Amino acid sequence: MWMGDERQVAVQEQSIQCQPQERPMSSSRNGIPLLLEAHDDPLPPQQPSMVRCVMISDTHGKHHQLPPLPDGDVLFHLGDVANKGSLQDIQSFASWIRDLPHAEKIVIDGNHDRDRSRPERINLEKEYEGVATFLRDGHVVELASGRLRVLGVRWDSCEREDYSAASTALQTTMDGIDILLTHKNPRVEGRGHGWHGSSQITELVQQFQIPLHCFGHVHYGRGICNPTTTPSIMVNCATAWNRPVVIDFCPHSKQVTMVHCPGREW
Repeated sequence: MWMGDERQVAVQEQSIQCQPQERPMSSSRNGIPLLLEAHDDPLPPQQPSMVRCVMISDTHGKHHQLPPLPDGDVLFHLGDVANKGSLQDIQSFASWIRDLPHAEKIVIDGNHDRDRSRPERINLEKEYEGVATFLRDGHVVELASGRLRVLGVRWDSCEREDYSAASTALQTTMDGIDILLTHKNPRVEGRGHGWHGSSQITELVQQFQIPLHCFGHVHYGRGICNPTTTPSIMVNCATAWNRPVVIDFCPHSKQVTMVHCPGREW
């Protein structure tokens, strides 16, 4: 993230509160997702009928240094493929992701995936053509044979705090969406500065009861929030010095069943 990018947003009266949760020790039970954040938590096997999502973010040109990615139905990159607008980083990533075995690959942009002095120099849709689906503002895609509906928001909109295209898509998509993808972090009270992002993103998640919101941007804010005021799960998937995040989603109940987001082993 650029140091000046994160805005300080006034705390609202009905902001999401993220309280410490009891950590389930086995599989998801009674609709309570299995949340795994310890560095030594093993990745559970994928259960039948679940959609497995593999999430990476904020790799900043160091994608080749990631450990082997787990298998999954869909691979997502949540922005900052590059470091400071490096076209070479983006092209290297496109070549790298092309050879990965995941059936579907989704990319959104972050603040480092642009050239501020020459914006026309980087055309991300062109760079990812034939390799991954690059999500535009308000772009809803159906994945995993129609079992997963995903909405992405571009960085420019996050920077302007303009989520009108996303709001329109949410209002007009029959049966709603399952996952919201942004690079920018939401605002969640009780999680520290790394979660002091956009209140408007938080409001979208609350208003439309989106089951899962995944993002990155603030590397040290990596982790899971299972708020007490909404059924949504929020996950900072920053992979700058961590392993990928793996999320299992049940397309029948429209709920997250497992999040594997191991912390760094210091």
